[in-house]
Amino acid sequence: MWPGSARRSWSSMAPTTRATPSPRSDRFVTELRKTGTEVVYLRFPDEGHSVTNLANRVHMWRQVAAFLEAKFGMAK
Repeated sequence: MWPGSARRSWSSMAPTTRATPSPRSDRFVTELRKTGTEVVYLRFPDEGHSVTNLANRVHMWRQVAAFLEAKFGMAK
């Protein structure tokens, strides 16, 4: 995903805690929903900023694919 040294540099800046609260994201989603905007908001309690667990990644990418199919008429 990330080329060698760039991945290591980025990882060194990432928080070390896994399940971190995301109040900014929560507020952003809440405000979008107040305007009637459809939002699919995925949160994984065992993940931090990045989605690394394989099962979570599969679920996330399936949701992304479903979104693209629904919004842009892309067939499976």
